[in-house]
Amino acid sequence: HFYINSQTELSQVNIDIYNLVGIKVKSLYNGSLNSGQTKISYDLSDLSVGVYFIRAQNGFVDEVKKIIVVD
Repeated sequence: HFYINSQTELSQVNIDIYNLVGIKVKSLYNGSLNSGQTKISYDLSDLSVGVYFIRAQNGFVDEVKKIIVVD
């Protein structure tokens, strides 16, 4: 799960997954969210085992978190 906070009444949010060399491998969410904290669930079963980065952007915040996909 990934939590994102939105400061405005309606905010455009993009959440993407990148590999170690910075290539986008999957888009998890692209759309609008209401203000407050929102929980985004995602399925990573189509990714190979390895290290990835989740990048969340909403106009005010650009946040990156490292994730590790295991069997």
